[in-house]
Amino acid sequence: MKIPVRIQLKQISMEELLTCHKKEEVLGYCQYCDNYNKNYSCPDFDFSVDDYLGNYDYATLVMTTVNRSDFDLYLEGMREKEYNSKTRRRYETLNQNHNYTWEETLSLYIFDEVKERVYKRLLTLEEKVNDAVSLPPGSCTRCDTCNKEMGQGCCDTKGLRYSLEAMGFLVSDIYMKYFNRQLEWVDAGLPTTFDTCSALLSNKVIEEKLISNYLKEIPLYL
Repeated sequence: MKIPVRIQLKQISMEELLTCHKKEEVLGYCQYCDNYNKNYSCPDFDFSVDDYLGNYDYATLVMTTVNRSDFDLYLEGMREKEYNSKTRRRYETLNQNHNYTWEETLSLYIFDEVKERVYKRLLTLEEKVNDAVSLPPGSCTRCDTCNKEMGQGCCDTKGLRYSLEAMGFLVSDIYMKYFNRQLEWVDAGLPTTFDTCSALLSNKVIEEKLISNYLKEIPLYL
């Protein structure tokens, strides 16, 4: 079953984006995550985040949305399927005491499938825009165990990127301020929407059509 992934774009200045930059608050949240200081794409970093962001003047925000209503009628049949994902395997490696519900497993699968496709397409866009860099959704899951845990260097420094959250942005502020959306949190069950937020940083305004052409028709199969 193919499910539509809806894309919204918003191009803003870095000055505007920095109004949602709340490093200390976000770092406090990160410190409760199992990935903290165990993944090269996550804090704590050995470089200055302010200097990293200071290299860019513009940000194109990319919001993806999958609506539960597009597959709600099929949920009972879907419960018989396996929904494995790199994100779940990574979290299982970090925290073996957590027993994942089916709803958590499906949510992680949807997030991972969309995340990987957005990440790859943003990397392609980087090649089309001089001096651009992407901030894809989520943490790196290319390895079940990150080399950082073993005191070794990253195995893919060329492909290593950092999310908006990892850079210290409060994404709930970005959702509300630039997309008029409330970030949904659920304690149990499935959310009404499955969203991700990422960005492409640049030193010039990028033609929106160029970005949308590379990000349109992201396939998601459930």
